Amino acid sequence: MNQQQPNASPAGFGLDWPPTWRRLAFVGVAKNSGKTTTLNFVVRQAAARGESLALMSLGIDGESRDALLGTAKPKIYVEPGQWVVTAQKAIEGCSARLEYVDTLGIETLLGEVFIARVLSAGNVVLAGLRHREDVLRALEKLEHCQINRMLIDGAYGRVAAAHAQVSDAVIVSTGAVVATSVAAIVEKTAGLIEPLTLAAVTQDRHVALGLRAVEAQTTLLGRADGSTVTLSPPSALLGLAGATKLWTHEVDAIAVPGLVSDRVAELLLGVSGPRRALIVPDGTSFHLSLRLWRRLCQSWDVVVLHQSTIAAISVNPTSVQGHHVDREQLIEALQRRWPHIALFDPLHHLAEST
Repeated sequence: MNQQQPNASPAGFGLDWPPTWRRLAFVGVAKNSGKTTTLNFVVRQAAARGESLALMSLGIDGESRDALLGTAKPKIYVEPGQWVVTAQKAIEGCSARLEYVDTLGIETLLGEVFIARVLSAGNVVLAGLRHREDVLRALEKLEHCQINRMLIDGAYGRVAAAHAQVSDAVIVSTGAVVATSVAAIVEKTAGLIEPLTLAAVTQDRHVALGLRAVEAQTTLLGRADGSTVTLSPPSALLGLAGATKLWTHEVDAIAVPGLVSDRVAELLLGVSGPRRALIVPDGTSFHLSLRLWRRLCQSWDVVVLHQSTIAAISVNPTSVQGHHVDREQLIEALQRRWPHIALFDPLHHLAEST
């Protein structure tokens, strides 16, 4: 499995990131896990190194209060020379002065989405991008702006920013908000990281099957002789429900181009016969419980067309609900689980530097 870089020193965090990791995604294991604080930390570190940055969000980020919980949220701070992608009405919540550069041709309830250059330091609200295709359009436009790194903030429940075709590497935020014990935090974090770091499919016939399924946007069964069976209806959920008689011993793989939900996993777990390969585009395809995820991996060879790279894990030992876990114990437990991934506590290191 292509796992990343050696653990980085927090004091110089990010200095060892390859220049090829130009598109960095930020995803949280749970809401209020410290993702925005992590984003701010990385922005500050990159600015200190003289890197030019662009920021965007798949959803809304930078608002002063959480829309669902009503709790205070950290604002996103930017400096002159950086770039942002946001919607017209979101500017009303920005204290930074922005200069309009280009439009994305996307209209939202918050108005037109555009690219802007930061002229004066301050806070910004990032909004307007709702789908993976929106992010890809923004990234394509920004490629012509001489930017070192593009930071993509993924709203809670939206792991599309971690898609291997969107980002070069992913920063995962986790902590006490996820669970009340260190062991439970690690397990729930694994539920996000494990799908993203699945092994890439290597067998040529299975690669071709997966690519064909994605191109046709239909679920396909693959036989050992190279022939395929198209499920009808094409969705995995509806197609699998009526595919009982199609699971002959010659079928050794299934390629699912869309989401694998709890119900799809249950249908796959109900398939009898030899162990088979389950091929999906990437780890963001899985939207299922940790229990079903583990059962699926025990019964199927789960592989992806595109593997994601985890750049780092950020930790927040304190929860907005008021409880906390021991910071050192949490970091040690996560490091034992993922010894080759950098770990850091952004609030701790920000406090040390002030």
